[in-house]
Amino acid sequence: MADPTKTDTVSSKPQGRGISYPFIGLEDAIQKARAFYNEERKSAVPVVAAMRHFGYGENSGGGRQTVSALIQFGLLEDHGIKENRQVKLTERALVILLDQPDSPARLAALREAARFPKLYSDLLARWPEGLPSDHTISFHLQKDRDFNPKTLESFIKDFRGSLAFAKIGNDDTIASAKPPVTPPAGIPPINPIKVGEYVQWESSGVIQFAEPRQVTGLSEDGIYAFVTGTSSGVPIKELTLVQQPQIIPLAAPQTGALQLPPLVKLTAGSRQDTFSLDEGNVVLQWPDKMSSDSFADFEAWMQLQLRKIKRGIN
Repeated sequence: MADPTKTDTVSSKPQGRGISYPFIGLEDAIQKARAFYNEERKSAVPVVAAMRHFGYGENSGGGRQTVSALIQFGLLEDHGIKENRQVKLTERALVILLDQPDSPARLAALREAARFPKLYSDLLARWPEGLPSDHTISFHLQKDRDFNPKTLESFIKDFRGSLAFAKIGNDDTIASAKPPVTPPAGIPPINPIKVGEYVQWESSGVIQFAEPRQVTGLSEDGIYAFVTGTSSGVPIKELTLVQQPQIIPLAAPQTGALQLPPLVKLTAGSRQDTFSLDEGNVVLQWPDKMSSDSFADFEAWMQLQLRKIKRGIN
């Protein structure tokens, strides 16, 4: 089934054969996907309905090109032909639209979308060490792909803008352009991360965890790991195995010795305070930096704990 795509215009004077590429950039495509979600959620709808959500009439060429762009980014999938053709949001689109803005899974989905159009993928593979100048890209497209020079500037702008929006730089380009190594048939891929082990996460040169976290599960495709303290998957390639953190207990105090509060390990980036009561000590530890939403959750939890403690007072 041929999808309507943005192609170069062909006239009696040769101007370049039709080359399929997204009509809009990735950021704009995601805005269109959000407009679709606001109206239809996960439902499959006729293409003309999707075009109306994008602000086009049912006979608009721009509307069909927009639908095609979302398909090329892997944000929409289609079924059926002609008047029975319908589209709906993909799982990739739902992750981008619904997951937390800083979620590793969302960032991975954004990067997958930015690399998904074939022409985008071909250009990234051609320059695995990083993209060259606009002039060099333009020269290649005209010489080797007979690209219409009238649309070169807008295409390169959308192409670079999509990569920047997905936070794909030279290092990411190098990694993504290399084909994955496929193990021989019958031999499963080697995964150095196992459930129960402790890991540290480093992304773009920045350590993400204040202390090592334990792996609680792995995705079926072996790309993501799930760790304590977060419900989103973390890219396994950005994880490093570390030793399990050790908590050394205090020796039992001798009779008459100073009674110390129970040991609570103070992690990096945390604060701790101890309040002495006649019956014992209260030890509280909290992150050094906390968002307003996290503080609200913490405040509500503290109120709950106070009510529970009060019920136990005679």
